[in-house]
Amino acid sequence: MRPTTPRASHRLPGSPLVACVVAAVALGGLAGCSSDSSKASGTPSKTPASATSSSSGSPSASPSATGAPTPEKPTPPVFAPGEKGQKAFAEYVVTSWGYALSTNDATAVTGLSPSKKEQCRGCQDLAAELKRRAKDGWHVDFPGAQVRRTTLKRSDDRILATTVADIPASQSYFDDGTFRNDNEAHKGAKFLIDLRIDGRAKKRHFVLLAFSLR
Repeated sequence: MRPTTPRASHRLPGSPLVACVVAAVALGGLAGCSSDSSKASGTPSKTPASATSSSSGSPSASPSATGAPTPEKPTPPVFAPGEKGQKAFAEYVVTSWGYALSTNDATAVTGLSPSKKEQCRGCQDLAAELKRRAKDGWHVDFPGAQVRRTTLKRSDDRILATTVADIPASQSYFDDGTFRNDNEAHKGAKFLIDLRIDGRAKKRHFVLLAFSLR
């Protein structure tokens, strides 16, 4: 019997609930996706996959994020097919999610999908949410999740990773640097990450099938 992928509702920091398929990770304004087949379909489910946070929605003149350094895009780990490599990739997904939240650049996560035609479950929802934020002119100043541990399970060619991490408190700012709202911390958040190995020989690599946050 295949292990099932748990689903849960969460809120992206500083925003209302966003519909998204659940399976593992959530990020910055947290967001994730999930898959219950050996290959993730490109059609997202209606299950929400973001992380809860408080949002005041009332802009303030202070504090300000003006002059804050631009986050550096995470570097993918060297491919290794064993457990060490699988855990490294799962934790890289969490880091990429944080980068996406800080920059409103969803490609840091969506680019880990098997292909443009086979997008990870939840990727379309994440991209839509971050595009909306960019259009509205605000972002989350997200310091990054602190990973505690990652555990693994197998289901046919799928690798089901659970990464436990602490999501620190953060703030959201408008593009002019003025304060938008505070976002609460979440200790012991679980990122449920569904991945597999694609390619052959020296071209083997991990791909993201789905992710969500519990």
